[in-house]
Amino acid sequence: MNEPVTKPTANGLLFQWEEFRVELAIERIRTTQFGPRGQLKVRSLSPAKDNHKPPFISFMSLGSPDDRRTTARRLAGITKDINLNQWLEVLDRACSETIATFQKGNPLVDLSQVDYRLDIPYLMEKLLPEGEVTILFGDGDSCKSWVGLAVELALLTGLPLPSRLIPAVRPGGALLLDYETGAETHARRLSYLARGLNLALTPTLYYRECEGALINQVDDILDLIQEKEKQDNVPIKIIVVDSIGPAAGGSLKNDDVAIPLMSGLRAFGRTVLGIAHVTNEVAKKEDGAGEIFGSAFFRYQARNTWEIRSDRDDNPRLALYQRKTNCRRYREPVGLRLYFDDAKHEAHFDEFNVPDSPKLMKYAKPISRLHAALADGAKTTSELAAMLGMSGQQVVVECGRLTDEIVRLEGGKGRGNEISWGLKAFD
Repeated sequence: MNEPVTKPTANGLLFQWEEFRVELAIERIRTTQFGPRGQLKVRSLSPAKDNHKPPFISFMSLGSPDDRRTTARRLAGITKDINLNQWLEVLDRACSETIATFQKGNPLVDLSQVDYRLDIPYLMEKLLPEGEVTILFGDGDSCKSWVGLAVELALLTGLPLPSRLIPAVRPGGALLLDYETGAETHARRLSYLARGLNLALTPTLYYRECEGALINQVDDILDLIQEKEKQDNVPIKIIVVDSIGPAAGGSLKNDDVAIPLMSGLRAFGRTVLGIAHVTNEVAKKEDGAGEIFGSAFFRYQARNTWEIRSDRDDNPRLALYQRKTNCRRYREPVGLRLYFDDAKHEAHFDEFNVPDSPKLMKYAKPISRLHAALADGAKTTSELAAMLGMSGQQVVVECGRLTDEIVRLEGGKGRGNEISWGLKAFD
């Protein structure tokens, strides 16, 4: 048997045997208690006019001789030119090489020789570190899907969103992977937002309705992306996944479900914004930070996470709070207000000052809340405690931690001699 042409894919290897006119891909490789398991896809390399059969697809344990024999018998039964022994030889070669490659992992890299930019690149200022996975999470009616769509529209057009959410200088293409609604709903929303920006035409935004675990579709989606990039000569820079709950394909509390999904999002090799949910308990909280529903690895493996809260107005005020980052820290919440004009079939975002909403400020970081409370002048510990819903001791501790920004003006060290606090003046 001649040597095959071997090519890497996003999650496996592709083998082409010209002597048999057959192409064999082993992808979606996962480690199980029985060893590596993957999806086998076999198709003919014969011209289309001579080949009317769909690809052969099957999952198999790559290291199992029984699985290889069973698969070889099935393939020999549906092909004329390759016998059972030849299929066994093809499968042995492909499975062995795939296992070796999978176990070998990536090569060592000398970091001193890696090109990099001095500043952390952002696809959208504040919100999206370029090439990384960001998660936007919140309650079901927090308008997070509207925000995700508006982010993609901004990146398609180069037009900034309010609150200094500025897209990268060079606009690119965008893809929406939807697990929750349908193409018509998102097309309607996109047209509303485009009219809200006074765009003459709604820009091209690629859409795919998805079902099942996303990790099993990464390679197929990458093929579609590369096809569109070649067709349009425009790189697809942003992928929004709405939402990562159904995309996980299993229990969100299971680390063995969360980790492969997050690895799959990284495998796209592009900036990804994942939309995520929270528990009912978190949704009903009246202050403090929330958490992404499910495994802690959603938070661990994302490079940036933002929580979104809404005041549930007809034209809702939205606040985005950075909860985790491996990039730049933004302690102040980002405020947006979403306006709807059903008569004109349009929607648009305006800037919103989060400190103007005491309700939404309760979810901000203590330092942000203290700054907002002291912005109009000094306050005593008890005044701050009453305004912020904190204990006097919490106020003293938080202000004491922020001596570079908040100063003790007077009081303390004596019964009835209450401390007053103010913002430090800078030249």
